[in-house]
Amino acid sequence: MDEIYLNIRRSKELGVPYFNRSSGQIIIPADRVFKLHQAGEWDIRHREFLQPLALDHKMLKCNPGSGPGWWQVVEILNA
Repeated sequence: MDEIYLNIRRSKELGVPYFNRSSGQIIIPADRVFKLHQAGEWDIRHREFLQPLALDHKMLKCNPGSGPGWWQVVEILNA
């Protein structure tokens, strides 16, 4: 998976911008991203990508993606 989607509510809860993402790169904990939504509410693609990273307490280093709320995962970091 290249990109993850964070809706407006998730973006606010993580303290990351939804629309104006000119601030550039963000680093967010995968477990926090995964837990913000009930696992069953993630589409299969997001769930299969995020769940193992959340269980391993990884961090996601992301650049602004293809549109509002989309973040391109450029690196997976150890917490």
